[in-house]
Parts: sequence; structure tokens; C-alpha cells
Amino acid sequence: MKPNIQEEIIDLSELLRPAPHHAEASPVPASNDRNSETKLRPQVSASAEPINFPVDEVVQPVSTELHSLLSHLKIIEGALAQGRDIQRTVVVFKLIHHRTLSLIGKIETLAAQLGASHETLRVALDATGFALKHEVRRVYEVEAKGLSGPEGVQLSRSALIRAYGLLQNCFQQSAITLIQVFNPTLEGDELFEEYKARSGQSVILRKELMMLLQKVRGITKDYGVLQMLNVINSLKRFRQETMHFLMYRDWESFEAFVDEIITTYDEAGALDPVLNKFTPYLETLINHVNMRAVFNTKNLRLY
Repeated sequence: MKPNIQEEIIDLSELLRPAPHHAEASPVPASNDRNSETKLRPQVSASAEPINFPVDEVVQPVSTELHSLLSHLKIIEGALAQGRDIQRTVVVFKLIHHRTLSLIGKIETLAAQLGASHETLRVALDATGFALKHEVRRVYEVEAKGLSGPEGVQLSRSALIRAYGLLQNCFQQSAITLIQVFNPTLEGDELFEEYKARSGQSVILRKELMMLLQKVRGITKDYGVLQMLNVINSLKRFRQETMHFLMYRDWESFEAFVDEIITTYDEAGALDPVLNKFTPYLETLINHVNMRAVFNTKNLRLY
């Protein structure tokens, strides 16, 4: 009789054993989630939007499930770091897939129940649901198709590490997006230790956004076909390689602009109106990135 997912998870208990200490560094970034469930609870700031809705009923189940998903990733992290039974982690990935899809449904239901007086929270939930769907599709349908395929499919360790990293980043950013509704000044590295190592991503993101802005500004009414194709290819490349460095709440709007620009060009429409909206949008994104902690004056000398 074929074992079900829950039975396989019991079999994976061996993966929870502490990894032996080795001299060489692990290629999988270690995470520190001590007291993380407590940290993921809403931290209400005096400057946040006043909320009379029973917040715990909305946010706490979501943040608790995100914490649980991150705990499942800890099992995968340990197995990948030790290099043992890595194919057995596929069962955990499948469980994460199932639970994330369920969480997305819960988030969409909660967002639909919120009224106009809780617009900030509703927008955050919508952004979180969109981001989770986007990354789940990316992991299970693009980056590591075998994770949602038939049993017995062998995946490389590098593919599993990639899938692990994408999901970890997704769940952590989702938690941060929700908590910042109540505490807008909270930074990711206050919740997750490994966030401190992601400063380089912000540097790359700002550089790529500024290059995009420069190219878009360079387009005039008399732009040539090659010039426009260069811009479109740059937008597609940014969406594929760099967009995930943005906060998840910005993903949907960025993709909408890219789709509109590509569609307008393909249909030989007037590009000026959409580009005139896209230019200040890029400027706003750059301003938001500039406010990240890594670009504080005291940190700039490191870059």
C-alpha cells in the first residue's frame, strides 16, 4: 500500500537530527527562527492604521501558518546541509506545496471579508496572496517541476537548494509585509537573521532599476524598433531575474506595467501614455529601495 504524505513525514523524523559539525561551511544559509512565532505576531505601532477589527482572527492564523511552513523548510535545510537523503525532502516540498495552496485560499477569503475601514490590511493580504501564488508557480512549475511530478523523479541538489531559497524568501517577505501593516518601521533583519545577508540584493536591485529608468527615459516619440526591443528585453529580463528582490506588494503592479507595455508594442499602439506612467512608477520604486537600511549613510561605505 502506497504511504500518504503524513506517513512519509513521520519517516522524515531522522532528518530533524542535529547536523554534525564539519569544518567546511554549508552552502545552505542557516536560519535562526528562535522565538520566531512570537516575533511574527502583529506588533502594533502608534503610527499604524487604527484597527477595530479583531486583528488576531485575521493575521494570527496566517502568521502561524507561515511560521509552520518555515519550520518545514528547516527540515529541508538540515537535510541539504548534511547532504543525506536529499531525495526524501521531496515529500516535505510536496507537503509545503499543499499547505501553501491552502493558505492562499485562506488569505483570499480573509481579504474579501475586510471592509473599507481596513484597506491597508486588505491590500497587504492581497499582495501576500499574489506573491505566494507567483512563487509557488515559479518553484513547482518552472524551477523544479519534479517537485509536483510523479513520485520517483530525481532532482539535483542544486535544484532543491534553489527551490528552498525561493520558498524561504517568499514566506519571510510575506510575514514582513503583514507585520509592517501594524509596525511600518520594522525591518526584515529584526525578524530573520539571514535577512542581514541580503543587503547585496538591494544594491543589485537599485542598480537594475536605475538602468531600466535610464532606458525608458531614453525613448522618444521617434524611437526605433531596435531601441524599443532593447527596452522590452530588459523588462523581461528584470522580471525573470531581479523582480523577486522587490517587496512582494510591488510585484503585481510591476508585472501589470510590463504586460501593458509589451501588449501595446505588439499591437502597434501609442506607447507614450503607458511610458509616461511607468517612468514615475520606476522613480517611486527607486525611492522605496533607497529607504532600505542598507542605504543608510553609515552603511554606504560598504558598497
